[in-house]
Amino acid sequence: MPSLSGDENIIFAALSQLDSIAFAIVRGFTLDDAKMWVTGGAVRDVITGRKVTDLDLVCDKDPIPFLRSFAKSNGFGFAVLDATRKIARLVTRSTALATIDVAMMQGNTIEDDLNCRDFTINAIAVKWNDNGVKIIDPVDGISDLRNKVLRPVSDTAFKNDPVRIIRGYRFELEHALTRVPQITQMATKSKNLLAQAPGERVAQEVAHILKNGDSHKAFVAMNNDGVLKILFPEVTASKEVTQNKWHHLDVYDHTMETLKRFEETIKNTPCWLAPWEEKINRALNVKITGGLDALSISKLAVIYHDTGKPVTRAVADDGKVTFYGHEKESGRLANIMAKRLKLSKTARESILLLVKNHLRPLNAITDEKISRRSVYRYTRDMGAWCIPAILISIADALATNGPAVTEARRNNEHNAILRIFEYLHEREKAPLEPVVNGKDILNYFGVKPGPIVGKLLKDAHEALALNQIKTRKEAFIFLERRLKEYRH
Repeated sequence: MPSLSGDENIIFAALSQLDSIAFAIVRGFTLDDAKMWVTGGAVRDVITGRKVTDLDLVCDKDPIPFLRSFAKSNGFGFAVLDATRKIARLVTRSTALATIDVAMMQGNTIEDDLNCRDFTINAIAVKWNDNGVKIIDPVDGISDLRNKVLRPVSDTAFKNDPVRIIRGYRFELEHALTRVPQITQMATKSKNLLAQAPGERVAQEVAHILKNGDSHKAFVAMNNDGVLKILFPEVTASKEVTQNKWHHLDVYDHTMETLKRFEETIKNTPCWLAPWEEKINRALNVKITGGLDALSISKLAVIYHDTGKPVTRAVADDGKVTFYGHEKESGRLANIMAKRLKLSKTARESILLLVKNHLRPLNAITDEKISRRSVYRYTRDMGAWCIPAILISIADALATNGPAVTEARRNNEHNAILRIFEYLHEREKAPLEPVVNGKDILNYFGVKPGPIVGKLLKDAHEALALNQIKTRKEAFIFLERRLKEYRH
């Protein structure tokens, strides 16, 4: 192989640092008389100095048999992603290189394959062996990467695969790229094709966007291109729906502002929340399913938290505008979205929980404070989603700045949120230990198994949390009164 160029030296050095599994696969295919190239995100990330966590390879023959055998021999996970296009995935045990995807080359040459791709920055391939690398860059993707330009490989890139429209917004965010005008024109022309795109693929790309700390910028761009109306019609239906004295924006603009405030709160934690920053980050980094984490789920809930307002909007005789029950209608619409995107049951139920309860903590403020009972019930009902739910409420409040909002109200909101965090900390340090169980209730009161036992257990746990009872004896006295109330 001839002497390496500057870019080739950089790429070779970076690839040489990858987990040995990667080169073992490349060498294995080569020994099997196949040609192999590193492509896509791995090349892009190496050139831009990012850490490579997933590897994309292209082979000039069907990779499935070899990869299946390699996975079995080494105890790795294996899956066929696309049997028609011959794409398979190896799931390693390595924390440095989580997955390796291998696809069969499209066309007769690697250049043919690259010319079928979405954007020039992803149409770069590298031939890798013991001696070095050779770059194949037929559409000048490296130059576009260096110049921070997002450019389609061809005029038909979006028509051939409309999900690439969403990928464009993702890459703009991830790599701080400036799109060429051609992309806007192509997105506008092909956006309606997204309605027929597989929900799973749309969800995957949206999840990538939501993980970015500035995802609100992508939603602004999607709206400007008319793409948001195709992906999330329930959200854009709230445009020009005016609100009441608590708000300074219509429902749609309030929603986008809430998303922006949510992200700002996480990136630049306000001083009054600083003691809880570690807990916040830990709660948002929890992995859910299908590539979604708690952060992505929370942002989907933000986007849908007020979608029920257009339907529930009412104007009283005195001119007061209300949205009674909008959280339930928003939950219904969020469920429609989640099913359309083929989200898992866990993801769907989590979004609904957050949407339906987004008003609770701040609406529970009475006499300028939130009661311990309200705090307990809120944390009990929200469970592991309590902290994300709190952040949604904070963002929702910050995006609400109408004439009815006062400094005193803001202070009350802060104090209510802090009381919830303090209670969570209290329970973390001293978890509640039940003083009675279901069997105790059955034996002591002589009741039959049924819903009444569950109600009494729930009452006992709440009384314990509120310091109304501390001992087993006190629990039975308390529950005896409750049982009489239930029977009457």
